[in-house]
Amino acid sequence: VQLQEMSLSQKESFEGHSLILVADEFESISDYLANIAHYTKKEPIRNLLKGAAGEEFYSYFREVKSFYNTIANQFLKDTPIDIDKIFKESNILKQKSYRVRDKHLEEVGKGAHPPLSALTYSDMIMSLRKIRSHSQHLALAHQKSKEV
Repeated sequence: VQLQEMSLSQKESFEGHSLILVADEFESISDYLANIAHYTKKEPIRNLLKGAAGEEFYSYFREVKSFYNTIANQFLKDTPIDIDKIFKESNILKQKSYRVRDKHLEEVGKGAHPPLSALTYSDMIMSLRKIRSHSQHLALAHQKSKEV
């Protein structure tokens, strides 16, 4: 089976590879968003995200969403990305995920949340952390596509 009529130049091959990397990162992000939606089927969202735990989750969610939106918009508008700034912000978000999870585990230890809710909440925080990570990788893939 012949897939193309002509050979690709090195630049075209590199651009194609970069687009595959970008598509892979978008797919991973969507998978983790689907996971979060799925977790709420295990346990009603009102039980998972009540009180301080809910406030912490939604705060972290908004920050990760903003991080993703910044990168996705730069990709869609084909504008340069300040990769050092992205790494710095990504690291701050990563550290926050540990604090949010640890705070919730302390509450679980005090009996404030049932075990299944605690596990599901932790999985949701991990999914947000993975979305952050794949957003960072999306920024890197976008930057690499500009190096041709």
